Amino acid sequence: MQRRPFMVLALSMAFFVLSVGVGFPEQIVTTSPAAFHDVTAGNNFVPCIPGSPDCPVAAPSRIGFSAGSGYGQVAGLGTIDAYALVTAWPNFSDVASASTTTLSASASSIPAGTIVTFTAMVASASGTGPTPTGSVEFTVDGANDGSAPVGNGGVANLTDSTLPAGTHNVVAIYSGDANYAGSTSNSIMEMVSSNYTLTADPTSVNTTPGSSPTSTITVATDNGFSGTVNLTCALSLTSAGITCSLSPASVGLNSTTPSQPVTLTMTTTAATTTTTEVRGRSRWLTESGFLLAGIFLVGASARRLRCVMLLGFLLCIFLAAGPGCGNSSSTTTTTSATPAGTYTVTVTGTNGTNGTTGTFTAITQVTLTVN
Repeated sequence: MQRRPFMVLALSMAFFVLSVGVGFPEQIVTTSPAAFHDVTAGNNFVPCIPGSPDCPVAAPSRIGFSAGSGYGQVAGLGTIDAYALVTAWPNFSDVASASTTTLSASASSIPAGTIVTFTAMVASASGTGPTPTGSVEFTVDGANDGSAPVGNGGVANLTDSTLPAGTHNVVAIYSGDANYAGSTSNSIMEMVSSNYTLTADPTSVNTTPGSSPTSTITVATDNGFSGTVNLTCALSLTSAGITCSLSPASVGLNSTTPSQPVTLTMTTTAATTTTTEVRGRSRWLTESGFLLAGIFLVGASARRLRCVMLLGFLLCIFLAAGPGCGNSSSTTTTTSATPAGTYTVTVTGTNGTNGTTGTFTAITQVTLTVN
């Protein structure tokens, strides 16, 4: 348990280094007396040889000083309160300096899929001080879009080519560092326009089971787009006995052909009942017996004719009642109709964008009501 004297010694040495290295600011003694604990009792007397320099001749022969109020030869200003001393030091602040963050974009309006660069400039609010470090988080419509480190000149950059069509609110948030507190930038608006659009006509269709209603999907260029748009369709409920198809499944758009119609067909299922007859062997064998008997009858005499007819009759009875011979049967197959209800058909168009990285996707929907 001898740590306290060593801590006091270490703090005293630190104080000495500060005083010698940077000069001790004397105003601390009067403005912040709590930084020092005054030693008012005790002395530093040591024995000495009478007649030696400064050694009294009269007993007791000793040399040194006694402690008193204020500065003295025994303890100087007293023991140090390190925290009070440091916080009282001129220009000291335990609060990080304020920072400012300014946000800008390489373009305020872009077609979807085009690369845009957001730049955050972080600086000292006072205009003086070291260059900020740390990182900046970029948010789009309140969601994190990515982070970037603060580099030379306090600049952080983030590139993005995935912003969907629409108007977006972009903000940069500086994290702060050892010298500066964090700060939030101004808000900027980023306009992202589509490359092409999908429009359904009609958007709502009523039908009955077994029919195949249609809707026309118009694919139109936007912002000078030129390229091929591939189309797919999907149903909100795939087990309802409804299928969809598009004709054609892809269209090419350019300045000469700025729009193309596509037919969406939605096929529903009607209730059906199918019966299939299965003929048993007894009927076939009976008919065969009569045919065989008829062959024997040709050219037979009257007496022989009667015998043959009797034999054929007995043969037919045997064949009709023989083992393993069943009667005719039938199989009935029933197909359920598409249940009444409302279904959503989604048509999606995708392609490589207008000479830039990324892809652009557009959708439209048709509501199908089955009565």
